[in-house]
Amino acid sequence: WMYCSANEGVALSWAKAGYLGVPFIPSLFYYFTAVLLKKYEKRRSIVWAGLIFSAFFSLMVFTTDFLVDGLYQYEWGYYPKYGILSAAYLVFFVGMIIASLFSYWRAYRKIRHENSHKKRIRLLMIGFTISCVAFVDFLAKFGIEVYPFGYVPVFVFLVVTASGIWRYRLVDLTPQFAANQILAAMKGAVFVVDPDGIISVANHAGCAMLGYNEAELI
Repeated sequence: WMYCSANEGVALSWAKAGYLGVPFIPSLFYYFTAVLLKKYEKRRSIVWAGLIFSAFFSLMVFTTDFLVDGLYQYEWGYYPKYGILSAAYLVFFVGMIIASLFSYWRAYRKIRHENSHKKRIRLLMIGFTISCVAFVDFLAKFGIEVYPFGYVPVFVFLVVTASGIWRYRLVDLTPQFAANQILAAMKGAVFVVDPDGIISVANHAGCAMLGYNEAELI
């Protein structure tokens, strides 16, 4: 709709509307990675910091001209022009994506034997790497007249990711996984304690009763 707009004011409105979601791409990418690799508890603070930064940049688009400072008019239509906050935004955006890909790479290398989890990580890593080609969309925002074809690598990413989920699911359906789901759904507090009195398992109800999260109890 931004490309099709004949009026600059209307085009700017559509450009800003996109930033209701775009700044959240890297933080949600990292969030997804942390959950998939079972690192969320360790990286909770980074996940929430990323979401806060995303909300900040989105707010800046709607309340100031620091990030989107007008529009360029190219052959294909209007396109956002970046302002003084763009350098910080790009560092955040690219940094979160690279951190996520590095997490996949580390997890992939740690798995010595070929299994469904390794295959799942490999496909997701390939898909997310392909999606990085969409960074080309940033060029036109700095006055470099390159058509923003980022939707193509994003589409390829969706196809690769969907095929990975279809083949290998997002998690391995093991007895332990099923047991954890049952424990999580129970309203009563459940703890598994070894002979030395060390807690090895605590469900959500147990954590709420004692006022600690599972990682702290274990």
